[in-house]
Amino acid sequence: MIEHVVFKCGHIEPKKPGKRYYKPQERLCFDCYKNQQLLEAEKRAAELGLPQLRGTPKQVAWALVIRDGFLGWTENVVYILPQAAAEYAQNLAARALVSQDSAKFWIEEEGKLRKHVLDEARQRCYNIVEESNNDDVPF
Repeated sequence: MIEHVVFKCGHIEPKKPGKRYYKPQERLCFDCYKNQQLLEAEKRAAELGLPQLRGTPKQVAWALVIRDGFLGWTENVVYILPQAAAEYAQNLAARALVSQDSAKFWIEEEGKLRKHVLDEARQRCYNIVEESNNDDVPF
C-alpha cells in the first residue's frame, strides 16, 4: 500500500521512498509554495512600482521571484557593509531594479549584479577611507 502525505494546503502526494517529510501538515506542497512566492513577488513589485518584466510567461514568473530575492538582499546589505557603502550599494541596486525589465537579465545576470554592486560599494568605501587618510597629511 502506498502511503500519502497531506500538506497544509490540502494537497495530497504519494510519499517518496527515502524522503523525509518534516511536519507536512504545517507546510505547503511545492507547487503551492512556488505560487505563493510568485504572488508575493508580484505584489511587492506592484507596491514599489517596478517595471513589468518582458519574456515568456515562465521566464517572467521565475524572474519575478529572482528579482524579489534581489530586492530582499538589497535591504539586508546594510548589515554587511559600512553605512556609506551600504547606501551607495542600495542606490546602485535601485537603479538596476527600475531600469532592467528583461526577465532574461534577472535569470542570467542577477548573481553578477550582486557581485558588481558589492564590488562598487566596497571600492567607494575604500576610496572614502583613502581620501580621509590623505587629508591628515600635514604637507
